[in-house]
Amino acid sequence: MDLNELFARHQTALFDMFNRASPDGRAWAEQCAGYYAERIEHSAPLLDGTPRIVDTSILKGIMHG
Repeated sequence: MDLNELFARHQTALFDMFNRASPDGRAWAEQCAGYYAERIEHSAPLLDGTPRIVDTSILKGIMHG
């Protein structure tokens, strides 16, 4: 899966965190968003050799309010 696909899936999962009807659906979307964020974090440095510093806990805090 390339970075564009990972970014697209991550954005969809973030959207679903707010828009799923059930708490279980929202929790699943959050797990998916975390998985895709981790994959992006591990894949991005392979492009140019520059390590990225991504703190996904901050993003989750923003998303949860």
